[in-house]
Amino acid sequence: MLTLRYAVLCAASGEAAEADRRGHAVLTAMGRMQQNVAGSRFYEDELAWQCRSVPLGADAVDATTLRVGCAQAGRARLDAVLAR
Repeated sequence: MLTLRYAVLCAASGEAAEADRRGHAVLTAMGRMQQNVAGSRFYEDELAWQCRSVPLGADAVDATTLRVGCAQAGRARLDAVLAR
């Protein structure tokens, strides 16, 4: 969800560097979380979300679909952490 937020902020402000910094922070957090939950793919999943959140070329992003998917991914991450 944070990644989507930063992508939207970047689109609104035009500050790609800001989105990049925040995206990096989220990837770092997911990498650390992944180290604590055996068999998880938090980092890879987050990287995929970030790639989907930032359109390349003429591709469009459906924010509603991303928002729903991000919420589901967030709940799955929370469940994985709580289950460990």
